[in-house]
This record gives sequence, C-alpha cells and structure tokens, in this order.
Amino acid sequence: MEFVDLIETFKTDAGDAVKKLEEIARRVDAEKLFVSTVLAMGTGPADEMSEASHGAVPAQIETLAFHLFPFFGIADGEVTPVEVDFCQSASQKILTLNSFANDVAPEDEDPADARMRQIASQAKVVRGSAFQEQTAGEILGVQSRFDGWFEGRCGISPTRAQEVLWKLYERGNAVLQSFIQDVFAAADGYEREWRRVQKVRPDRRTPGEHQFASMFPNKENARRYGGLFEMSNRGFNAHPVRLQDLGLSDDEVVGLKQLIGLTSANRADLASAVEVRQRPLYILDDGRVVMLDIANAMDALWDAFEKVARLDQAFHDGRYQVHKGKWLEEKTAEYLARLFPAGSIYEGLSYPDLTKGAGATAELDIVVSWGPFLILAEAKAKQFRLEGQLGDVGRLRTDVKKNVQDAFEQAKRASDYIEATPHPEFTEIKTGRKLSIGKAALKKTFLMTVSLHQLAGLATTLAVFQDLNLFTQGDYPFSISIADLDFVTEFTKHPDVFLHYIEKRLEVQELQVSLLVDELDFLGAYLDTRFARPYFWEKQGDTAPNAIWISGFSAIFDNLMMFRRGLIEKGPEIGLDIPPEIDEILRQLRSAADDLSRELAFKILNLPDDVLQAIMQLLQEARAAKLTWGNIRRQAHLVGDVLVVGTAATGVPTDYFAECSKEISKIEKYRHKATRTFALAVSPVNKASVFDWINYVDEPWTYDPHLERLIGAEPPISAVGPFRLPKPNDPCFCGEGRKFKKCHGGRC
Repeated sequence: MEFVDLIETFKTDAGDAVKKLEEIARRVDAEKLFVSTVLAMGTGPADEMSEASHGAVPAQIETLAFHLFPFFGIADGEVTPVEVDFCQSASQKILTLNSFANDVAPEDEDPADARMRQIASQAKVVRGSAFQEQTAGEILGVQSRFDGWFEGRCGISPTRAQEVLWKLYERGNAVLQSFIQDVFAAADGYEREWRRVQKVRPDRRTPGEHQFASMFPNKENARRYGGLFEMSNRGFNAHPVRLQDLGLSDDEVVGLKQLIGLTSANRADLASAVEVRQRPLYILDDGRVVMLDIANAMDALWDAFEKVARLDQAFHDGRYQVHKGKWLEEKTAEYLARLFPAGSIYEGLSYPDLTKGAGATAELDIVVSWGPFLILAEAKAKQFRLEGQLGDVGRLRTDVKKNVQDAFEQAKRASDYIEATPHPEFTEIKTGRKLSIGKAALKKTFLMTVSLHQLAGLATTLAVFQDLNLFTQGDYPFSISIADLDFVTEFTKHPDVFLHYIEKRLEVQELQVSLLVDELDFLGAYLDTRFARPYFWEKQGDTAPNAIWISGFSAIFDNLMMFRRGLIEKGPEIGLDIPPEIDEILRQLRSAADDLSRELAFKILNLPDDVLQAIMQLLQEARAAKLTWGNIRRQAHLVGDVLVVGTAATGVPTDYFAECSKEISKIEKYRHKATRTFALAVSPVNKASVFDWINYVDEPWTYDPHLERLIGAEPPISAVGPFRLPKPNDPCFCGEGRKFKKCHGGRC
C-alpha cells in the first residue's frame, strides 16, 4: 500500500469510529455514558495500573470528552455496559489510528523531521511531566508565593487550587472504595449465573437463559458486563462532586473552572482532542465535576497560572521569573546535597569573563567540586510550550534554546575559562567563598543544565537539534528536569554513581542511532545495567539497530510512588545492580575520601559486567584460599581487553604486600601486553579492610627492558612428568586447595 493511501486508511477507520460514537451519544444520556466509561477505564487494582498498561488512558479520556461533550443534555436514553464497552474501545481506536496516521513516515524522511514527529506523537499521548506530588511542590514553591496576585486575577490562588485537586483525588478514591466491593459482587453474580446457565441443556433453557448465553459466550464477558452495570449506575450518581461541597466559594469555583475546566460550552472552542489535556477538570451540565488523572491536572494547573502571569509582562518578567529561577537554583543545590558534601557545593558564583574586557565578570549558578571531578551547572526556569511539542518547530527550537542551549553556553563559558587560565578561581557572590581549581588533579568536568519541566524525552537526544542550528559544535550537556533530578539523586545514592550516570547519559547520546527514552526509563535501565559495554540491546542479536526505544524500566518508580501513597503494602527495592563484592570494594574506596579512591570508584563502575564478575570471583577465592604464611600468591587472567590481577597473602607486612602487589601488577600487565589492568591485593585475615591495595591502569603497552629482565629472572615454566594433567576445575597437584586453572594451570 502506498504511503498516502495508508494514512488515508487510518484516517477513514478513525472517522468511522467517531461516527459510531456520536451516533450512540445522540440516543443515550451522554453525560452518564462519559462518566461511566471514564470510571471503567481508570479503575482497577493499584498494583496493576502501570504506565505500560494504563499510560494512554488520560489521552483516551480526552478523546472521549472531545467527542461526547457536544451531546450533553441532548438525549436521556439508558446507558448499558454495551455502550460503555464500545466507548472504551472506540476511544482507544480513535487515539491509536490517529497516532498511526501521524507516525507513518516516508522512506526519505529527514532525521530532524522524524524526531519532531516522535515528539508530537508523544505529546498527544503521554501525560504528566512529573508525579503529582512533585508538580504540586513546584506550584507551592513558585506560584504560591504570589497567591494574592493570582487570586485577584483568577478568583482562586495557586495554593487553594492545588488543595482542591488533592481533595478531588482523595474524595474520588474514597467514593470508589465505598462501592467497589458491590461492583465485584455484581461481577461475581453474573459469573455464577453464567455457570448455572451453562449447566442447563440448550433444549431446556428458557428464552431468558438463551438470551443470557448468547450475550455472554464466556464467563469473562459475563463478569465484565455485571461489573460495568453496577459501576455505571453507582458511579454516575456518587463520583461527580460539586466543588462547593469541597468548601470552595462561588468565586473560587468560577476561577478554577475557567483555569482548567472543560464544559460543553467551551468545548466548542477546541479544534482537536489534544487541546482537552489543558482542561482535565470535566464539568457536567449540573455543575458536578469529574477528575481522573491528577498528575495531568497538576500540570494543567501550573500551565494555566503561568499563562495568567504572562498576561502581565512586567510582573512575569520581573519578580515572578526572578523567584522562579531562584527556586529552581535552590532546589537543584538541595538535590545535589543528597550526594555531595556541603563544602563541595558552591552557589551563585562569579569569575572573570575572558570574552570581554579586563574586569568583566560572568556568573554561574552552581559548581560542585568533588575530588578530581567538577560539575558546572546552570538552571533555566523557562517554560516548554505545548505548541512546540505538537509540531511548531519554531517554538520548540526557541524553548530548547532558552532552557538548554543558553544554559549550556553559560556552563561552557565557565569551562573554557578553566581551560584557558593557569589558576582559575571562582567566587561565591553571597559569601565571598573562593573556589580554586587545581587543573593538574582535575580528571573530568561535566556540564549540566536543569530545566523546570521535562520536554518529551528530548533531554536524552539533543543531537537531533543540530539540524535546527542548535548544539552545532556537537557538544551536549547533561540536561535534566528538576523533577527527574529528584529521582536521579535519590537513587544513584553516591557521588561516583551519579557522575557515572551522567557519563553514560552523554555517552549514549553520541551513538549513531535514534534513541527514544525518557529520564526515568533511562535511570531504571542504568540501575539494572549501568549501560555497560556491550549495551544490553547489543546482546540481543547480531543486527545493529538503527533505532532504539527504551521503555518499561520506569515501572519500578510508579510502584514506589504507589507505596508512598499507601496504595500497595510493599515498596520496591531500588538501587544499582552490582555484585555484593564490588559494592564492598566501592564502600571502602568511598570511606577513603581521597582523589585517587574517588577516581578508582568511578572507573570500576565503567568496567564491563564480565570483568566485575571476574573481580568478584577473585575476591571470593582469595578469602577462601589456604595461604602459606609469609608467601604472596598471585593470579592474572585476561577478561576481554581487561587484565585482572589478584594477589593474596597472610603474614606479610601491609606496606611490603602493597609494594609487591604493585610490582606484580606491572609484570603481569607487561607479560600479557595489556592496556587496561585492574589489580587487587587481599589479606583474608585483615577483617577491617576488603583490600590492602587496589589500582586500575589504562595505558598502552610499551617495551621496558627492566620488566623484561624481571620476567626473565622468574623460574621457568616447567613441564610435568608423564601423567595426565588435572582438569581445569579439579584441585591443583600442588596441594594448596585451589582449582588447577587458577593455580599452576598456566605454567604446566
């Protein structure tokens, strides 16, 4: 089928579904049909309501509202589960087919156009830029400071408005809980009746039993009908609520409805279903209100107050924007302080601006100086507009420039200053505290930008904006929203892990492949895999993909939030998945708190899985070995391109053991002509330490006459007598209890 024909087919099928939906709406009570379908779509066990299974439900409800609201009050025909079931499937079909029509791409599609299409598609389906608790926190932290100003213009303040959304959410849950057992009982009753009818011979069934059997070919159909019937009748009467009953004044009710309410009157002003996302408060003709998705409602509330603020340019560009930016900077520093010592975080800094004349200075929001690592961070509290996400390339480019590129350029200017200056120094403006950068010890600098809200997964794929004349030099920051930074700093848990997370985010962004992933999916995947090479998708087959969609890894965070809300009894365990022995090594390095230990911890996190497994096995065997007092045992084996060298001893002075282990590591690296070498010295009797000495070297092999002489002076590799060698996993013939392959196997 031709490209154009395929799109037309999708549009035709979607149009047919709309016609059937509107036909039903003309003969039944459209309000009851809407409420009943909404409750059917949005109700279920908390632990089954995942992003994967119900993520599109808010967009389906918006589709349903767009097509049903014009028919409110026209007819009062009975609503049965048959109509509810059709509306549920029709809303999904309309949304899916319209998405397909927009997603089908021509073969010669430009990469930038493809990404814009993906962004628009995601914006039409995905709701909630953050968890509702996070967005409510942003409303309270930023907009509530101006409660009086907003109340004077809207009739309701931000503080009061978000309180009402929480009340609606809590009341809705309570109402559903009050009759949900009756819904289950009705479903059980229909199933029992279905089982009874099935036992009756067809020739002995009454007309009613024949009708029942034909309506419900299986017990699942019967259960669903019974549950929907009860839900429809109970839900329409009990679930919608008058806002005055929640304690709102008439002025507050009017204000909230004007901000985010959808009525049959203002529905006429909307051109497409996607515009309904900005009005998630569904208002029936009798004034009662239905709200299902509180996360999107909080987003819409923030956006609505933001639009009101923009109407007064002096207010918006003045104290409102200033406070918003300050709040974002403070929140960024607060989250970073979970990981880094307070003394390593600097806020509001100035430094010489080398791009201007003598005495000129530039400013930077945040610097984190942690051992050999540096983070230069800039926060931008501009708004990502919906129009840009829906395909307005000009607005999208402007929003990305204001939120990401401008911040990146400010951080990059500070980085350039460090690179161009022998002794760079920053000054914390408020305190006068100085930060001097020791360039000789500096190993890595990360540029970080923080935005107030996320933008459809774009932060992970900034490379696509080169075609829009952004990031033209091919350098990208670690760009993240404040809500996502909240989770990343909470669950990376340690500075080295956080820095390695940034490293991997930037590394994956450089891949020559189209990558679609949002931050929490990336975080979940990182905690599972560290994005260690080879990447987990490279292990699936020999064919290299040209596009990758990473999804499903964020479900663990959905479960976490349900646990925190008290909706499920047990919360998930969230942390970096590494062998326990590796975790022990990292803990000892962290306790040392010196530059070398911090750098080593970072490098260990970057090792492949099979190397970590080899280190784990090395440590286990060293602890279990029967060692000769005063002797040093060693082993070395190549894992991929990494040489793992282990030494173990008991009764050897610590300093001498470390020196010998260092020499052994050099010899084995030279012998194997290895570039990368990890070395670990273990004294099993030393219970206070996991290791006595540790090192990681990444440098090319070069000829060394001294090491040649040392290797030449070692005892020659001997040939054994005429008996069969032990098998690799059998005990070695030397009697020390180690496996042959780990002992003399390489020398016989």
